[in-house]
Parts: sequence; C-alpha cells; structure tokens
Amino acid sequence: MKRFFLLSIFVFVNTLFGQTNNSFFSGKRNLSFNINYDENGFFSEGYYHFNTTSNYFVEASINDFNLDKNRTSFFSTTIGSMRSISLNTTFGFGYTSYFDNELEYEHELFLGSRYNFFSGIIYFDAQQNLLSYQAIINANLIFKRLPFELDFSIINNNSAHELFLNLSKTFNNDLFIGYILSREKYEGSNKFPYSKNGKTGTYIIETTDISFFNEIYVGFYF
Repeated sequence: MKRFFLLSIFVFVNTLFGQTNNSFFSGKRNLSFNINYDENGFFSEGYYHFNTTSNYFVEASINDFNLDKNRTSFFSTTIGSMRSISLNTTFGFGYTSYFDNELEYEHELFLGSRYNFFSGIIYFDAQQNLLSYQAIINANLIFKRLPFELDFSIINNNSAHELFLNLSKTFNNDLFIGYILSREKYEGSNKFPYSKNGKTGTYIIETTDISFFNEIYVGFYF
C-alpha cells in the first residue's frame, strides 16, 4: 500500500519510526509541517512526536496529502521505545499502523539500532508476512563541518533496492528546505489495442518498474 520512501525518513531523521520515518539519530523536534513538489505536483506532510520520561514514544504523521483524488494520502501512528546503550549506540523497537484515504490498513513491527553514523532497521509486515531492511548513513556525523544536512538511505523491500539521497538546510531553527534524489519502484500500466473476430478494444496490463525521481520541499518546525 504505502511508498517505502517518504520524506520523513530524512527530514525527521531524528526519531525512531516505522517504515516511513525511522531513525536512530536523536533530534529535538516534536512537530513539523512541510510542502513538497515532485513529478506529480504539490502535496503536504505533517509530523508529531512525543517522548515519555521512560524512553517510550508516540508518533503520528500525514504523508502525500493532497485534495487530488488521483493521489493517495497516507496516515500512520507509531508506538515504540528507543534507548541509548552507550554514547554512540542506540537501540529501538516499535509498532506502526498505516492506512490511506481508501481505508486500506497495514501493520508493521520494526527493530533497529544506530552506531555512530550508521543505522540499520528491520521491518516485519504482519499482514503479508514479509521482512524488509533499511540502512541509513548520516554524513554529518562523518564530515562534521558540512554546512547542510546530508543523508543516504537504501531499502530492500523484497522486490527491489531503492536508494535515497537527501540534502537539506535549516534556518533560524525553524525553517527548513531540501532536495531528494531517489531511485525507487513505482507501479504503472500499459494499454494494448486488440482486434479479434470483428471486435476491437483495449486491454490493460499492470506493470512495476524502477526509475529516478526528484523532490523539493520547504517546511517549518514548531
């Protein structure tokens, strides 16, 4: 149902989240809103995160929100726990429930860890009984003097390897802008005309392919 990549993988690379947001790079932002533009036009996203004093957290997000009925919006809620084992090591786990504007639901368990600049996460889709994997490299923990945020992510979702490169910049601790280059799987269809026994028509074949995509975004932290 959901796209494996959502902007929140990078923009909110500060809290542990399910297949969409995840991250073991600690951050201090609890609420944000952004407007995005990609090959299909404008859409918006929102995110909320709440930590308890006992290392548990709750999150909610809206992704790909648009009034255009041809674009599917996704909503998710997450509960989980994230704990620091040492100065450079974090361990986390949790559960995420997804649904879209057609009320199709998915449920997912995740488990992951961060060591220094590298994060690894395993996801289990409870409905389809499938495992997928994600790795994230935080370049800012390698190159300390970068004047912008830079992250790289790779996802194996059982049918393809998807790659994402995110470049972003935060101004005055509130406004952020960014650009994402991705190579990811997408679904499409091909139409073929036919003529048989004096009858003509068109039949449609659903296809799956992989290609490069571009996305820019601007938003605010609250």
